[in-house]
Amino acid sequence: MQIYMFIFYFTLNDMISYLLFSLVGGIPSIKWSGVDGEDNVLVIDLLGPSLEDLFVYCGRKFQLKTVEMLADQMITRIEYAHSKGFLHRDIKPDNFLMCLGRKAKQVYIIDFGLAKRYGAATTHLHIPYRYTA
Repeated sequence: MQIYMFIFYFTLNDMISYLLFSLVGGIPSIKWSGVDGEDNVLVIDLLGPSLEDLFVYCGRKFQLKTVEMLADQMITRIEYAHSKGFLHRDIKPDNFLMCLGRKAKQVYIIDFGLAKRYGAATTHLHIPYRYTA
């Protein structure tokens, strides 16, 4: 039996990012998306606690081995997004969730609502920063 997580009020950036990245481990795949009344709904696999929740649960201390394991996976997720020309722009412990069950040591990255493309899709060259006041 599959159990899913529902995300309400997702953005178009969330949807596009999950679709682009969901074939890779550590990024949730979309099971369903649509509108329910006035709410946008995104259904993904059920994930466990955020790193912030886990950190609080552990008395705000992690062992060095745990930090190394988490950092390795977090950097890998961020590097993958960058390799596809995207900046996440909301990196924080609340946006990294642990998996459940047999993959309990796997870290997932979520919340691509602020993500932005920094490389042109065809040339992969950096898109210049445009200041807007």
